[in-house]
Amino acid sequence: MDETSSGKPPQKEGRRDSLREYLLICCARWHYAGIPKSEVEKLVASLEEHLRREKEQGASLQALVGSDPVAFADNWAETHLPRPSWAWRRNCYVTVFLLGLLFSVLLDHLLWLSWTFPFSWHQLGSPILAVLIAHLYLLPELGPPRTDPSWKRYTRIALALAVFGLLFLPTMLALLPVTIPVTLFLWSWPLTGVLVVGATGLTIWTIRSAPPYLHLVHQRMRS
Repeated sequence: MDETSSGKPPQKEGRRDSLREYLLICCARWHYAGIPKSEVEKLVASLEEHLRREKEQGASLQALVGSDPVAFADNWAETHLPRPSWAWRRNCYVTVFLLGLLFSVLLDHLLWLSWTFPFSWHQLGSPILAVLIAHLYLLPELGPPRTDPSWKRYTRIALALAVFGLLFLPTMLALLPVTIPVTLFLWSWPLTGVLVVGATGLTIWTIRSAPPYLHLVHQRMRS
């Protein structure tokens, strides 16, 4: 009896086709999410090695991948792509702070209807609040999970800065026996121009230097 009539080679070829099909689905998902080609090749190679090794031990592809190959591709990429570094997340915080400060400055220009206005501690409330909101609702998707000790440490630092900037510092200044002028200096339009250029440039640089993992996060947030 030859091998073709026994049915074994077609079965093996079917398995190879099934494995190839899963890899193509995952590869298409990662390309669609905007992950760079070099990172996609690494993901495909590691996934193929993992699936072949598990199949040799008797596991089925259906049990390994599940009923939703797209969700499996997302989970595989999340666990195997490099996480954003602390230096990149720090740039995110600085970018959010500058954007919050820019919003506060532009709002003051509009309220005062002038190219100059008195800059005081109150203008720092908006950027500090923006950083805190970004940390709690945006940056956890970019950095460590909320259960990670580092995320809890960053949260304590952000809360401490928010309390200091919004509550403790103004209270201490109000209770001091000497009179401290509320106005720190006069903010003029050249400073606004520098802030616009700096905040815009840093925002563009931060987005363009985003790690590959964030392409997947962005795709999942849009879908």
